[in-house]
Amino acid sequence: MADIGISQLEMNNSREAFVRLLEYMLNRLEIRKVYASARCPFKRKGPVSVTTEHRFDVVLTGVKHMTFAANGKMQDVTMKPGEVHYSPPNTWKWPLWDSFHKMSSIIYGLDYVRITYINYDRYSEYFKTHGALVFYITSGDIGPAGQHILAAMADIAENKRGAELHPLFVPLVQLTRECLKQEKDIRRPNYNAQNTWHQLLEYVNNNFYYPINRDQVAAEFGLSPSYISRLFAAKGEAGFNETLRRLRMERAVRMLADSADMDIGEITRQCGYLSKTFFISAFKQHYGITPGQFRKRQFLKNRGAEPDI
Repeated sequence: MADIGISQLEMNNSREAFVRLLEYMLNRLEIRKVYASARCPFKRKGPVSVTTEHRFDVVLTGVKHMTFAANGKMQDVTMKPGEVHYSPPNTWKWPLWDSFHKMSSIIYGLDYVRITYINYDRYSEYFKTHGALVFYITSGDIGPAGQHILAAMADIAENKRGAELHPLFVPLVQLTRECLKQEKDIRRPNYNAQNTWHQLLEYVNNNFYYPINRDQVAAEFGLSPSYISRLFAAKGEAGFNETLRRLRMERAVRMLADSADMDIGEITRQCGYLSKTFFISAFKQHYGITPGQFRKRQFLKNRGAEPDI
């Protein structure tokens, strides 16, 4: 794969390198199948990756082991080159790092597209908690045509219409390539700060179910805690602590609604809290009711009864 500049991709985050990578996907890599996560009952214990954006993981070489929820049950898939996994917003997956491979992820945010490259050629724990080191972020979104394709793919994945997703993925990659080609070939103001913020955000998304905090994340990245706070305030929709709390609360709600047999202590641990009392207090502060009251309300709602709380 040297002819598409893979060696350069491993050394820099240039726009040209990622244009070549997208052209390789379109012209050399036959897209065989697109798997998709769906919003299913939260059955898995332990770490998962929950996305708030549209994310596509594309296998380039080797095989990629992926576990995700779809069709009402767990799916365990070993993906080959040309196969893709799609995570619509608010769905989850559990990627395993038990085989060597090269892969690219394309993430579509509200005002950007982020494309990554990973060469996993030696066993490591790094990617279980961190995002890709090689990536490019555009200065704008995919545009109206791309948004329509994403909406259609999310609808198909959610409603199990039986339609194949890969015919839609190819024109989406074409639009993404054109989006990159139109980027100005200069470093934009605050480009490094934007890159750092995306790395921090991906780290928090991958690790919020552990008892992390701002100081620990700052030490992990060699940054000052105050700088992290400024980045989240400037680039994100909320500050660091608010973002971390939202992710934990959203996971708690899914677990309470989907796992009637899981006790509050286990949910506390899987949402990154060390104290059940503190978790219950945080949940009530966020939603206005306790976890037990929420679970009772959900149970009555599922039975079609009016909750008396």
